[in-house]
Amino acid sequence: VGRLSLWLQNNKNVSVSAWLDSYGEIDATQTNASYQPSLSEGGLVFNGTSDYMDFSSSVGLEEDTAFSIGAAVNLAGLTNEVLLSDSSSEFIEFMTAKKFRFKGSQGGALTTIIASESAIFTTGSNMAILFERNRTGETALYVNGTLVNPQVGSQNTTNTRGWDIANLGIRNDTDRHFDGTVLELFVHTTKLSDSQRNNAINYLMDKFNI
Repeated sequence: VGRLSLWLQNNKNVSVSAWLDSYGEIDATQTNASYQPSLSEGGLVFNGTSDYMDFSSSVGLEEDTAFSIGAAVNLAGLTNEVLLSDSSSEFIEFMTAKKFRFKGSQGGALTTIIASESAIFTTGSNMAILFERNRTGETALYVNGTLVNPQVGSQNTTNTRGWDIANLGIRNDTDRHFDGTVLELFVHTTKLSDSQRNNAINYLMDKFNI
């Protein structure tokens, strides 16, 4: 559905050195054994200190365009856990248990924070995440099928800035290593329709017993 650009599918063409794109040719790879994650439950476990992967080519999410990013993850940490990035100015991350952060730089750096007064992320359990933006820059975050209502601490929930996806599990190849398991991940270069979004979330929740 939509314009699927990247699909790292659970238990399909995945190893510690490469997770092959089930849709196209944008594979996640790591040839250096010192930085390779471990394999578990058909996904990849990142240790929070050294593990990460690079994509064979970047996914460009241009300024003033829509996108949808879905993932099933199991977090081991809850502080600055970067899932996808290109640089220190282009990334998405689990910022804290109560906050999710997106930063884009094409068109001028701008940071979005979606905050909740109570914890929306936990450690040690599978979660289905879907982060989306429409063409006018309005962002939305769904956790296990529930829309997170931005509360005190949120900022710039409308963000039209462009960004690229070049890394998995790290920011800028150097910091904010992801600590936990990525079970599956997909990127669409459109905002999914309501029915498509529900189907995608239900797919992840059913597949990973969420």
